[in-house]
Amino acid sequence: MIKVIFGDSRNMSEIVDESVGLVLTSPPYYNAPFDFPDLFPSYSAYLDLLKGVGKEVHRVLEKVGLRFSLPQT
Repeated sequence: MIKVIFGDSRNMSEIVDESVGLVLTSPPYYNAPFDFPDLFPSYSAYLDLLKGVGKEVHRVLEKVGLRFSLPQT
């Protein structure tokens, strides 16, 4: 079954542990103010966001699942 969920990927409480086979992400660049002005108050805040996403991805991803992060172009 394919299901699309829109929300904050730092909290995917509607998804059970180890139930996703593939995660594809495209996080924003910290140093791309032309795309996201004032999105992050500091580099530390940016890293905290990425860590939060990473923790949730690790939780929901199957042990043999795949994770891809694509840079924005």
